[in-house]
Parts: sequence; C-alpha cells; structure tokens
Amino acid sequence: MYRKELMADMESNNYENCDRSNAGYENYEIDRAAFGAFVATQRKEKGYTQKELADRLFVSDKAVSKWESGAADPSTSNLLALAKLFGVPAEELLHQATGGGV
Repeated sequence: MYRKELMADMESNNYENCDRSNAGYENYEIDRAAFGAFVATQRKEKGYTQKELADRLFVSDKAVSKWESGAADPSTSNLLALAKLFGVPAEELLHQATGGGV
C-alpha cells in the first residue's frame, strides 16, 4: 500500500486496509557490538572510566558496561545525553548503532 493511501485510510479511521508494517519507513537492525565499541572508544578518548561516565549520565556503571559489551541498548534520553557528552551529533551515534561506521 502506498503512503498516500495509508494516510488516507488512517485519516478516515479505516484501519482495516492499513498496512501494519512500518508504512514505508526503512527498518534498521541495531548492531550492538559496533555501537558498544564506539561508546567505549569515545569514553576512553574523553578519559572517563565506566563509573565516571555512568555518574555523568545518572546511570549505573553496570548499564555502561552492558552498552559497551552489546548486552543492552541505552534509552533514547541516554543516547541523546551520550551524544552531548561526547560532542557528537545524535545521528552519528545512531549511525554507529546500525553498524554504519564513521
């Protein structure tokens, strides 16, 4: 179904015909290993330990460890805080999260 048709169906509350997929948006897989490596590299370049980074973000050092090891993803608010703290655009962090590299 084309986006115009989807929007028309949604506006008319005709949800029976709506494509329940991502409605034309690309779907990206998170590459946790690549993202974790990027976070670890940025953290080390800034001279922070995992504990120091965690304290600045008001999270536990275990959370930072999980991000870096690829065991977990940061929340959106933490992703934005990481970007600000590292001095990189949030888009670059997202690019790293999808395995895009620098």
